[in-house]
Amino acid sequence: MDLESYGVATNIVVILLTVFYGSLITSEFRALRSGNLNPEASRDSLSWLQLALVVHLVVIVIRGFEVGSCPVASRWEAFSLLAFLIASLQWVLVVLSKDRSTLIFGLGFAFLLQLGSASFSLTLESGDVSKLDAIRSLHAFSALLGVAGVAIAGIHGILWMLLRSSIKRGNFGLLFNNLSSLESLSKLLRTATSISAITLTISLASAFLLVDEQNINRSLGYESYITVFVWLVFTVLALVPRSNHSVTVWRTLFSIGGFVLVLFVLLWISVFGFHSV
Repeated sequence: MDLESYGVATNIVVILLTVFYGSLITSEFRALRSGNLNPEASRDSLSWLQLALVVHLVVIVIRGFEVGSCPVASRWEAFSLLAFLIASLQWVLVVLSKDRSTLIFGLGFAFLLQLGSASFSLTLESGDVSKLDAIRSLHAFSALLGVAGVAIAGIHGILWMLLRSSIKRGNFGLLFNNLSSLESLSKLLRTATSISAITLTISLASAFLLVDEQNINRSLGYESYITVFVWLVFTVLALVPRSNHSVTVWRTLFSIGGFVLVLFVLLWISVFGFHSV
């Protein structure tokens, strides 16, 4: 396949994935507006989400075999992989909590990332694709997994803060009607924090495998210190057994702070590409 044909095929696949996520969001929004959140409807919704994740995973695996490493060499690949990871972690959260009230928000963020992936794929440049070795591929994947975990926690922290603010103001509108109670959302936030702690642990563990005499200066740069700090914070928050108001507030503040870091990472990838390449 020549470069032009390959670029067209890439655009088609990425755009189809974007449409798939958009359809899931539309279906979820209609279910929320109609109040059709019964167990049977939930199973159908999750079945379509699972199908989308399987299709997305197949695309990522095929691309990984094509380039011979974790597909993060280009911006469209990094954004697409991150969209898949965020959607997957949101699905895990729904399965663990049996609460899908925040599903549309996690899918919405994944859709925006996949839309960004589609935009970058339309400007696909020619040239050889950088290939990572096995350890760097593991680190690249786990780094994005850590980013996805923090993003999930951040999304739920923002939702908890918005819902609390709406209740205080007596504004019983869209958020109040479609989100769970503050108590349920607090439990979701704790679970999301635990997920982020696990993904960051995987990311740090893989990073230690990369440290050697040749790259120790790069491996122990400011990015590493920030990652270790974020990991410590989220691990402590995940291990705290209580979920009273003050603990939830701290979880919320640190989760939102982590989400700001995620946005910075996305900006960095948009401008400079993924750092491991």
